[in-house]
Amino acid sequence: MEQINLPCFVMYCTNSTESECLANNVLATNYKWAYSDLKKGYIGFLINVSQDILYGPFIATEPIKFVQSSELFGGKFPYQVKVKPIGEVKKINNATTLLSRFLKIKYLPDKNLRFLEHGTYGSEITEKIIGLLYEKSSDFYKLLTSENINTQLIQQTFDKEPSVSLDQVAGLKEIKDFIKKRIIEPYQDVKYAEILGLRVGGGILLFGPPGTGKTLIAEAISNHIEAKFYEINPSIIVGFPGEAEKKIELIFNFLRREPRAILFLDEAEWILCRRDNLTSSVMQRVIPTLLAQVSQIFKDRKKPVVIIAATNKPHLIDPAFLRSGRFDKVFYVPLPDFESRKEILKIHLSNRACENDLLEDKQLSLLSRKLNGFSGADILGIIEEAAYFAFERRNYGDAIITFDDLSEAISNFKPSVNSDDVKTIEQWGIERGYI
Repeated sequence: MEQINLPCFVMYCTNSTESECLANNVLATNYKWAYSDLKKGYIGFLINVSQDILYGPFIATEPIKFVQSSELFGGKFPYQVKVKPIGEVKKINNATTLLSRFLKIKYLPDKNLRFLEHGTYGSEITEKIIGLLYEKSSDFYKLLTSENINTQLIQQTFDKEPSVSLDQVAGLKEIKDFIKKRIIEPYQDVKYAEILGLRVGGGILLFGPPGTGKTLIAEAISNHIEAKFYEINPSIIVGFPGEAEKKIELIFNFLRREPRAILFLDEAEWILCRRDNLTSSVMQRVIPTLLAQVSQIFKDRKKPVVIIAATNKPHLIDPAFLRSGRFDKVFYVPLPDFESRKEILKIHLSNRACENDLLEDKQLSLLSRKLNGFSGADILGIIEEAAYFAFERRNYGDAIITFDDLSEAISNFKPSVNSDDVKTIEQWGIERGYI
């Protein structure tokens, strides 16, 4: 079966409410707590518990909502999600018997009804239910990846709302100054940006060792300019021939429609890869498509779109992506230096219970020296480990993080970044004048 990378949800009806659900394309429940994460793009199914029949598949066209004055279902089921059938609605008789192979069943003896556990399920369950509805999984996949449905899927799969601030990014003054002056301020003062002919947005490549804050920077930009944040990953190339290019075009269509948008490509070497000796026929089609879409969207100088690529293997990126009008702003994000390590410690310890003098400069300086060669992600892991040491002492009234806790945690950790890898990254940057 083709991989389906979306969760599914199951809702219920009886003989009296089934026709309302199917006629109005609305599924409803009383169990808001169990469906709070139900979002646009999830795959849905409906079970008539009176007859033990499962109907589907559907796709949620918006998140679940509380409809206070709903005329449907006699107002008894106010938490509702609008759905759209994917192709022709199919059904399974003896649904709970078949589904009990891979889902737990709850028995409600007072009503003599069998219910699946409430809530949403992972993509493995989606695939198993689809396997019961379709003899050939490719038939469903073609429906799922049709353009009409994909507009729902892309929104759900790649959209999130980051809440990170640049203040949470330690060090990197040059990068943060550039972001504030060249990205955030033009977004905040569009009038003067327009009359001066400034390009609002553009392409940025962040390269450096893993765990140094590249993703944090992307999320912080999105948060400061109140932009929609999209992130894509290698699953986009899964599918039939031609589907990957179509998905990329759909994503860029979403970017064009948004008032403000950020597209983030993490570990970007997978999609910005060099075309020398490229053997994948999919990537041979995807790379030119992406190059064309990036160039087109940046030609509109007033279009507020920022595309940020992050990589720890910059030598694998095709030079065509680094030309003017594409990812033409390139920054090295190094391992944190002495002052940055102190800042990281202070940021992540300030909201935890610590001994009184731990956040003083002397203590932070001693710890920072011990952390030479560690990434920001490593330091956060060390703080988490120290917090567990303190937690183990909670019954003794000593549940605070101490200097000794952090020192012990440091001794238990090894830097995640290999020094040879750092040299390779820096050599690439030096040869091209980025460092």
